[in-house]
Amino acid sequence: MRGIGFYNADFLVIKSDMDLAAESIKRIIMTNSRERVGRPGFGADLRDLIFEPFNEEIKQVMQQRIEDQIKTFEPRVVINELLINAIEAENRLELSIDFSLVYNVSDNRILRIEFQVER
Repeated sequence: MRGIGFYNADFLVIKSDMDLAAESIKRIIMTNSRERVGRPGFGADLRDLIFEPFNEEIKQVMQQRIEDQIKTFEPRVVINELLINAIEAENRLELSIDFSLVYNVSDNRILRIEFQVER
């Protein structure tokens, strides 16, 4: 299947479901709840946790938020693996999400997202 995408392009382009799902996951992760009009529950709220000391508890909260949001707002996707790495000396958070589409679990993609925080 294909759809229309508009991120990282000068004009609307036709993209594969895998590309559209990757864009959707990134949008979910980079958005705070209450930020989107008409969708108050949309968004992983990771910015609220970035300044917390990174420990196992915060990591689990981040993972749970991401997984719950993707299950709710991107039902085409199955998460195979989710890795969160904090580089506190650089105020950076790295996410690596290995995902597949529910109708083709043998085809996967790894999406990497980085948060750089200025203190």
